[in-house]
Amino acid sequence: MTRSQQKRKRTEVPPALSPNRERSIVLDAPPTKKARLRQPEIVIGIDWGTTWTGVAWTLVTEKAQNTNEEAKINVIQQWPAGSRTSDKAPTEFVYTEDGSWETLKWGFQAQAPDLSPRVIRWTKLLLDPDYTNLVPEAQEASKKIPHNKAVTELVADYLSALRAHITETLTAVYGPTFLKRSKLKYILTVPAIWSEKAKETHLEAAGKAGYGSKEELDLISEPQAASIAAFRSLGHGPLRRYDCFTVVDCGGGTVDLISYKVMNFRPHIEFREITGGQGGGCGSIFINKAFETYMIKRFGSKNYESMPPKSKARMMGDFELAKQSFSDDEHEEKFYVTAIGLPRKYKGAIGVDGDGYLTLTRDDMRNIFDPTIDSIVALISAQIKSAAVASQRVKSGFGGSPYLRRRVQEWVDKEKYTIEVAQPPDAVTYCQHLETEEFVDPGDLKITDTLYAYNGDDTPAKPSDYGVRPLCDLETDLNSIPKEKWKVRNKTDGTSYYMIEFDFVMEVEGEKLLFGLEIDGVKYSGVSATFH
Repeated sequence: MTRSQQKRKRTEVPPALSPNRERSIVLDAPPTKKARLRQPEIVIGIDWGTTWTGVAWTLVTEKAQNTNEEAKINVIQQWPAGSRTSDKAPTEFVYTEDGSWETLKWGFQAQAPDLSPRVIRWTKLLLDPDYTNLVPEAQEASKKIPHNKAVTELVADYLSALRAHITETLTAVYGPTFLKRSKLKYILTVPAIWSEKAKETHLEAAGKAGYGSKEELDLISEPQAASIAAFRSLGHGPLRRYDCFTVVDCGGGTVDLISYKVMNFRPHIEFREITGGQGGGCGSIFINKAFETYMIKRFGSKNYESMPPKSKARMMGDFELAKQSFSDDEHEEKFYVTAIGLPRKYKGAIGVDGDGYLTLTRDDMRNIFDPTIDSIVALISAQIKSAAVASQRVKSGFGGSPYLRRRVQEWVDKEKYTIEVAQPPDAVTYCQHLETEEFVDPGDLKITDTLYAYNGDDTPAKPSDYGVRPLCDLETDLNSIPKEKWKVRNKTDGTSYYMIEFDFVMEVEGEKLLFGLEIDGVKYSGVSATFH
């Protein structure tokens, strides 16, 4: 029996995972001399959200790289069954009887009133086990999975229909010949609070949908993408060099926050991450659920549930418009939503007029909004206390809420912070590797280690310490290591064994973790990760 001793000379911890990390982002960096494109490249960014999904793309040519031209960013605004232009399509879909993605009704197609009972929503929440178990909306989504599909298949079907529309759009813009010889590069956004397991599942679903392998796809955190979008749309505004700013990306299901420090404006904008991404499940869907709770309390569960699906869908559509415009301004006295599906006895009584319109007062709207807004303000407070912030940028669909901005500004004024709140039109963990030794049989040179994560500022002494949790299992295949790299060691009883010394290398590529091993400066593959 031979013995393989794994001895760590050093563990390379990427800046993004180190407690004192310094992670920089440079916008419009000049090209390197090696930057040469043999073919046109179309970079496609996909913001697959809990409630809405958006797609943007840019054409990268060799001329643009060499002259450092700012790339023109295009946004898909035409969608199947969309009656108007929109930067995003609903993350909703309905299966037909065959259960294939080719016949899927998705986006605006799925908003037809007769399809309402079968619409699948909030599938993004199913990718992270924490949300699946804790958030009622995720549990509701899990109950609607048809055809015995796994979650990855469910997500892959929606992404497949989306990719087909992307291809159709790009073909219309560039023509089939140019598109065929162009390289398509996909970048996917992910919440800052997602686990590595959720990111891995997202990549798997995208791979099944034809976007490329895990190695070909790039991930970027949603608040990082939001900060780049904010700078491109607003410029640096009041920010000066070495100022800090916080981006609050308020989406449908999650709210993500991250803070940066401005390092340079010239020759290019560069900002450095100074806090880890934080967030919580307090997106706009929770306001919708609060409205449904309000309706149940006001009219009773039986009466609310008896509303025809078409009537309920119309009512929720009216509330969505009221939600987007609500600012709690003193001139906003009443909001109206259709409630024609309620029993006749309610017409003309308790706020429902004879035509079936329900009146919501400012107090009603505040009571519906405030639990969710309070959670967001608490997240902002925690983020800002960890960094000296000069500006705050609230981004995305829910981030466009006038009432949200009003509440954030009121909090800033109350705390007497000198912080400017801006609203663009659109829009960490210390890892410690523990040494292990184990015996392996000849020909089965594989060892397994566990990588642990810890969110505190101090260094834990052992895996059983409070707050330490397993992040992933790393299986290292040493069969590919040349024999000359193995060293023979003799034991006191006269027997011998083989020993190999190597370094684990962990790198961050966007939002992905990549693992490998290195011996005498030479990198080898053979390390696979299974996330917990």
